[in-house]
Amino acid sequence: MARFCGNCGKPLQVGWGFCGHCGTGVVPPRAEIITAPAPQPRYDPGSSAAPPGPVAGAAPAPFIPPPVPPPATPPFSASGSPSNNYAIGPPGGMPASPPLWGSQQMLAHAGRFTAAMRRSSRGIIVFAVAAVVVAAVAILAIAVVDVVRNYQSNATSDNHESVSNPFGSADEAAALSNPPFANPIVLHIDPDDFSQAQRLKSLNGVSDSEFGVLTAFSPCVNLEDGSGNHSGINAYIAGYNFDPGILATWLSNNRIIQYENYHIRYPREEAQNATGLYGSDGFRTATTYGCTVVNDSVGKYLSSSPGENVHNGLDIPVGRRILTKWTFSNRYETPVPGRGNVKVFAGTFSYRIDPLVPIVSFSGEGTATVKMFLNPDDGQWTIDKWEEHDPSITILTNPL
Repeated sequence: MARFCGNCGKPLQVGWGFCGHCGTGVVPPRAEIITAPAPQPRYDPGSSAAPPGPVAGAAPAPFIPPPVPPPATPPFSASGSPSNNYAIGPPGGMPASPPLWGSQQMLAHAGRFTAAMRRSSRGIIVFAVAAVVVAAVAILAIAVVDVVRNYQSNATSDNHESVSNPFGSADEAAALSNPPFANPIVLHIDPDDFSQAQRLKSLNGVSDSEFGVLTAFSPCVNLEDGSGNHSGINAYIAGYNFDPGILATWLSNNRIIQYENYHIRYPREEAQNATGLYGSDGFRTATTYGCTVVNDSVGKYLSSSPGENVHNGLDIPVGRRILTKWTFSNRYETPVPGRGNVKVFAGTFSYRIDPLVPIVSFSGEGTATVKMFLNPDDGQWTIDKWEEHDPSITILTNPL
C-alpha cells in the first residue's frame, strides 16, 4: 500500500526512512519495525527475590545491554519544526523510528539540505525580485523628478510666467539685456530757464538799461510782445507721442515745472519818452518776462542720483519693462562667409511695464521680437533685428 509524507503529502519510497521530497524522517510500517531481543531477567541486589540460578544443562546466557531509550524530543523536520510523523499512530502509541545509519542517514541529510536549499533559493529569488522592484521605483522617481524639473525649466524659458529678472538661457538673457528693453522708460526734460530767471529776480523789478525792451533774457519770453504765452519747455516720454501743449500742462499740473513771471521797469526809457525824442509812441518803459523752471522737488523721482542738478536737463525713469513670457523661440545654425556655422536665436515675448512714479500708469502688455547671432570673434550675442511695441500709457495728476 502506498504511503505519503505527513509533512509535504507526497508519496514515500518503499523502505526509505525519510521523505525524498522534503527530507522529513518517517516511521516505517509496523512490519518493517525491527525490535531488539527481549531483555533477559536481571538480578537486582536490592530485591528480596533470589537471584536466578543456572539452568541445568544450559549454557550461560550472554549479556545483553538494556536498550537505549529514545531521545527526549522528537527529530526535527527540514522546516525547523518537530515532525508530525512521530505523533501519528494507532491508539497506544507507536514504536519510535530506529536511528538511521550509513547511506540512509546520508540520504536523509541530503534530502534536508536539498529542501533547505530550495527554501533558500525561494528566499533569494524573493529578495532579488524585491531589489529589482525597489530599483525600478527609484529609477521611476528620478525620471519623474527630471520631468518636473524640465517642465519647470520650460515654464521659465519658452513658456515663462516668471516676472522678476527671469533670465533663462544665455541667449534669452542676452535678448532681455538689450538696452531698448532693459533701460527704463524715461520722461525727458530739456534744460530750463533757471539761470535767466535768477538774473531777472536779481533786478528787483527795475533795470537801468537804456534800451530795456531790446534786452534779451532768452529763453525767458517777453509776455507783452504779443505772444502772451510762456515758452514752455521741451519735454517728452520716450516711445510715446504727446502733443507738446498737453504734456506741458500735465507737467505744470503736477508741479514738475513752474512758470515764474518777472515785471521789470526801465526808468531811462521813461525819461527818453518824456523828451519826445522817439516820437509820441516811444519805447515801453516796462515789460513782463515769463520763465519756465523745473521744481527742485522733482529730485525725489531721481532715486539713482537724487543730488542731480534738475535745471540742466534730466531724465526721470517712469516705467520698467518686465518679461511676462516667451511666446516663441527658435535656435539654429546658419553658415556665414568667413565665420563658418554661426548660432542664431530668434524669439518673440510679451512683457508688461511697471510704473516707477505715481504720475503714469500702463495697461495691457507689450510685445517684442528679436533675432541675434553669437559672434564667433568675441563670443557675444549681437542683435540683428529688434522690434518692440510698448503698451499704452496714461498720464495722471499727482502733484509734488
